[in-house]
Amino acid sequence: MTDYTELKQLSDRVMTDRRFCVDEHHKNLAEGALALLADFKNFHRSLCERFGYFHDDADWQRDQASLEEHIAAQFSHISAENSSLRSQMETVQRGAGQLKAENEALRKERDKLAEDNQGLLEDFAGCL
Repeated sequence: MTDYTELKQLSDRVMTDRRFCVDEHHKNLAEGALALLADFKNFHRSLCERFGYFHDDADWQRDQASLEEHIAAQFSHISAENSSLRSQMETVQRGAGQLKAENEALRKERDKLAEDNQGLLEDFAGCL
C-alpha cells in the first residue's frame, strides 16, 4: 500500500468527529497513525537527500516507486562497477603470478650461470 491518503483522512476524522472524540482508544490509534505517517514521510525525505533524488513534499507518496527505481539504478551501477573492478583485480593478480614465475625462472638461470662462471674461473685459474 503506497497511498496513505485514506488512512490520513480516517485519522483526521477520528480526531475531529465528535462521535470519536470521546473514545480515547480511537484517538490514540489516530494519533499513532498520523505519527507513523509523519515518520515515514521524514524517512522518505531522508532517502531522497541521501540518494540525490528530488523530494516532492506534496506528492511524496506517488514518488515512492520512482525513488525505489532511482536507488535500484544506483546500486545496479555500483554493482556493475564492482564487477568490473573485481575482473581488473583478477587480471592484475594473474599478471603478478606470471611475473613471479618468470622471476623465479630468471633467478634459477642466474644461479646456474653463476655456477658455470665459477667453474670457468676455476678452470682458467688452473691453466695459469
